[in-house]
This record gives sequence, C-alpha cells and structure tokens, in this order.
Amino acid sequence: MKVNLDLLEDERENFIVQVVAYQQQFMSYYNKRTKVRQFQPGDLVLRRAFILVQRQRSKKMKPNWEGPYMISRSRG
Repeated sequence: MKVNLDLLEDERENFIVQVVAYQQQFMSYYNKRTKVRQFQPGDLVLRRAFILVQRQRSKKMKPNWEGPYMISRSRG
C-alpha cells in the first residue's frame, strides 16, 4: 500500500512539472504575438461595450463598441 502511495506522489509531481512547462510554453507563444499599444494624449479610442443585464430583448442589435473617447493622459 505504501509503495502505491509513493508512486502516486511521484506521478503527481511529474504531472505538475508537465503542467508548469506547458503553461510557460503557452505564455511564451502568446507573448511573442502580442503587440503593446502606446496611446498618446489626444488619440481617439473605442471601448468595448459590456452588456450588464443578462436578459435583454435583443443583444444582437446592441453596439459592440462605445466611443470614440479621447485620451486625456497616459501612464507610462
């Protein structure tokens, strides 16, 4: 019985190592293709519209974006 528990613990550790390796590989893949956007004061931007009420009559006809908004200041 103790041998089985030891093997189970080893399998669990191996699985955790595989999951962490996969997550790091996925983050690396994602970060290579991500573009950083720098906004300057005066730029016009759109903001995604979030529908807060779940059961509205027709979500299809609601706009997906709000704006345009002007950037007044930027962090960075």
